[in-house]
Amino acid sequence: MAEQAPRWRFARMIPAQINEDPVQGEFFTSASDLPERLVRESIQNSLDAAIEFESEDGPEKEQVRVRFAFSGDEHALDATSAAPYVSGLRRHFEAVNDEEARQLRASSDATDRDDQSVREAAAVFRAASRFEQPLTYLLVEDFGTKGLTGDIQANGSRELNNNFWGFFRQIGIPTKGQNAAGSWGLGKWVFPDASDINSYLAVTRRQGETASHMMGLATLKTHSLDGGKYPAYGHFAAGDDADDTHWLQMPVSSVDDSQFVRNAMADFQLERGDESGLSVIIPWPNEELKPSTIARAVITQYFLPIILGVLEIEITHPGEDPRMINEQTIMAEIGRMDEREGEAEETRASMRAIVDLADWAYAQDEDAGHVHISVPTRGGGGWPSDADEEQLEELRDRYNRGERLAFMLTVPVQHKSAVTPQPSLCCLYIEKDESLAQGHDYYVRGNLQIPDIDTIRSHKARSLLLVDEKSELGHLLRDAENPAHTNWQPTRDRVRQNWTSPGRPIEQVRLAPRRILQALVDRPMARQLDALADLFPASIPATSGVPERKGGNGGGTSPLPPPPSKPSPVSLQPVTGGFSLAPNRPFPLSVIGTTWSVRFAYELARGSKNKAFAQFDSGLKDGCPDFSLKDGLKHESSGCSLEIAAPNRLTLSIDSDDFRLTVTGFDKHRDVLVEVNQIQSDEGESE
Repeated sequence: MAEQAPRWRFARMIPAQINEDPVQGEFFTSASDLPERLVRESIQNSLDAAIEFESEDGPEKEQVRVRFAFSGDEHALDATSAAPYVSGLRRHFEAVNDEEARQLRASSDATDRDDQSVREAAAVFRAASRFEQPLTYLLVEDFGTKGLTGDIQANGSRELNNNFWGFFRQIGIPTKGQNAAGSWGLGKWVFPDASDINSYLAVTRRQGETASHMMGLATLKTHSLDGGKYPAYGHFAAGDDADDTHWLQMPVSSVDDSQFVRNAMADFQLERGDESGLSVIIPWPNEELKPSTIARAVITQYFLPIILGVLEIEITHPGEDPRMINEQTIMAEIGRMDEREGEAEETRASMRAIVDLADWAYAQDEDAGHVHISVPTRGGGGWPSDADEEQLEELRDRYNRGERLAFMLTVPVQHKSAVTPQPSLCCLYIEKDESLAQGHDYYVRGNLQIPDIDTIRSHKARSLLLVDEKSELGHLLRDAENPAHTNWQPTRDRVRQNWTSPGRPIEQVRLAPRRILQALVDRPMARQLDALADLFPASIPATSGVPERKGGNGGGTSPLPPPPSKPSPVSLQPVTGGFSLAPNRPFPLSVIGTTWSVRFAYELARGSKNKAFAQFDSGLKDGCPDFSLKDGLKHESSGCSLEIAAPNRLTLSIDSDDFRLTVTGFDKHRDVLVEVNQIQSDEGESE
């Protein structure tokens, strides 16, 4: 039998095999953040694969260079040149297209044709029609990296540290070690997502080897063809006459077919040469991908490794001037960015300012240049009030004069394999900027910016928080990241499985800029949110130094008018027979991950708030409490978890910005005093 040429192949499904459409077809209808996702995931993978070497100062990594090269129409492949790289793929696309069209026709009732189905069908039709056009492409090529290392023939259920297997033969199974930026095994899906035909080709040369290997992956939908059923996933691989039940996709290797690999590298204008690394070819790239959108995403997401000289980016297109983004050119390239309305943290002025702050941050001495703050493991005391008042006054003066401030935070973190919490460090840098309409905060773990955390909007300031990805805190936050690496969420399964009391350190890191800024703006004071639920239905103000209020039947008034109040994160409202707590909509920040103590007692005709709670405690001691959460009172909640801490006290842990707590069953003829305090303890914390 003649040797088969490389081609695209889908292994025919067995009858018992699960039918699957990846993410319900969303690969065919990309979201508008595609440039950001492609840049974030591809560069993260390249940085994780950086070549390591020994220097006089210890282990170091080579600078990583990533090249985004658009073919444009000028360098597109005609039908004859493109044929070897799409062989076998078109008929599967046409089969998917036929099934999409058939399903739409079968929906005779127009109400059955939801917009998503129509969009997916249209996207599949456009993808199938691409095969009639010259093959344009986007090349993502890295240098200074190891390439896709690991056993090329391995296909076990778990292949730790086998990056070749991870790139082509798994879905959602992590292969990287704990010090890597990526961890979900999903980052590579940005490559098919970036292609109108949901496919990519890749050529890798591994460190220390002379051979190059080429393979590809397509992500379609389950489909029928020639009387058989085929899965969503297919591979471009070396020719093989094995039947589908015994077939293992293998790369086209320059050892076996040097001419094919050499031709491919020339056709797609790879600069790989003899250097190790990975070159990914995205055929017919999505129209959202342009040099300008790629450059913008590079600068906003990876400014830190760029200014440190860790990363250099090249972007080319036949119709435009090339862009080289490195530590010397980043400020000039920021000037070429287009301005976008509604993205305050990504304007040219804002990006220049954060790059300047980051430059300053890395020039600070770790000991002499930073204010050291220890974050307590439990209790309401500690940071930032563990600094004495004299030090705080000095910091306030420096902040108000416009000086930049550097802090080093010691955060206790406990892995479940450890007996006690271990101290872990992160650094925070803050500067005042009166020109800002709202605060800008940046969180970076290792080289990876976490973009969807906003905590200082109410402050005219800029902050940069840096976490070492190799630290225990870095490992915890890595586990807490969503697959897109845009946020830290303490409720994730991996967090609960690996860490003891993880919510507190995650909350402390997320809220560190806000808490320190609050200490710099105001004198530290106890914050108490209280109200008479039946008499004061407005949202609770977060007050500072307000004299005690008499109320209810006593009719007393405060001897001094209260100072202007600050908005509270929670709103207290009366309901029939009780009260409810919910988000305070005017408050601009998320309350997810915060923990609150909610205490209540009947108001006294005469006497202070403290006396009212003391009287309740006395009745409890004598066996005759006014009410009890365990008997008589009813409580309902959503978006939060509760723990009954006492007959008149709940600990509330908030999991959603749409949380609600309702407590009823009180005597309708009596006024209820409700006290709500944010607490800093591990009580009620999700683990």
